[in-house]
Amino acid sequence: MKKLMFVTALAVILSCAGIASADQLAVNGTGLDPTQVGTTGFTLSETSNGATTMTDIVFLFSVPTGFGAPSGLSSSAGTFGSASLAGTLTNTGCNDVYTCVGILGGTNSNNFANFSGFESSINGITATSFDIYRVTLSGVNLAPKGSVAITGTFGVGTFIDGYGVGTGGDAGYTPFTVTGLTTGTNVPEPASMTLLGLGLLGVPFLRRKK
Repeated sequence: MKKLMFVTALAVILSCAGIASADQLAVNGTGLDPTQVGTTGFTLSETSNGATTMTDIVFLFSVPTGFGAPSGLSSSAGTFGSASLAGTLTNTGCNDVYTCVGILGGTNSNNFANFSGFESSINGITATSFDIYRVTLSGVNLAPKGSVAITGTFGVGTFIDGYGVGTGGDAGYTPFTVTGLTTGTNVPEPASMTLLGLGLLGVPFLRRKK
């Protein structure tokens, strides 16, 4: 009886103290654990009950080191800031992407072991580390059960996570089960396309010479 009263009292104290609940920001795509998306865009949804509107959303794009940051970002709501390299995820470094960029309270399922394992099995990419690019989407005002569409250029192998704090103090994170992972074929760099075009132009001349 005393134990039950203690647990009840503790619950009341925590409730009165205003402990913020953790909400879920999910990347929408194909499958789960992780969610697979294309290289030109995705949607992010706030899926938890009882959440409050998130004014801003912080996106964390984790790419195999050397692959480069996403570019040309635009959104159906809000305004994107510039991308900045905020940290690097390795096998021996910080535990997860949120910790790497100084965001506390996130999920440790977004770690190097999960990222590198699924990067290899889904995209055939062997990554020894991931560069984490941080971009803030300001003024998105993501309401409970709402979603926002994001477009841009995302290289194959990019993991996508979100973070936001609602007006009621509830924090939202992206667990690995609904983390986004881009799949498909990388688009050649413009310089490579130019060289390819010049090569094709030379084909008729080679044929004439023969």
